[in-house]
Amino acid sequence: MGEIHQNPETRIALFQRKEIRRIIHDNEWWFVVEDVVLALIDSRDAKQYIQRMKQRDPELQKGWVQIVHTLSVPTGGGPQNLNCSNTTIVRRPQHQSLHPSDGVNCTAGCTRACGP
Repeated sequence: MGEIHQNPETRIALFQRKEIRRIIHDNEWWFVVEDVVLALIDSRDAKQYIQRMKQRDPELQKGWVQIVHTLSVPTGGGPQNLNCSNTTIVRRPQHQSLHPSDGVNCTAGCTRACGP
């Protein structure tokens, strides 16, 4: 696992103390989608949450294959094919993709009256 952290092309990023695996692809950083979702929401089931995001956002559902690519990402157990995205998915407006109607708390900076 130490090799993963030492290689600058696969160095793990931290966001709010949560690890986000990333890799260089086409000369830019690509991030593991599940890691990004888990860093932004208060849930343990990123796969179900991603499915709900796509159901709620028809544009995201339609464009999913253009913004998310399966890439081989080094992990402690060896390389794994994981869904990754560049910053396109991260820059989407938070409430278009992340909302407490899925049973999670709002993220910081919420402008809706969602409450905790």
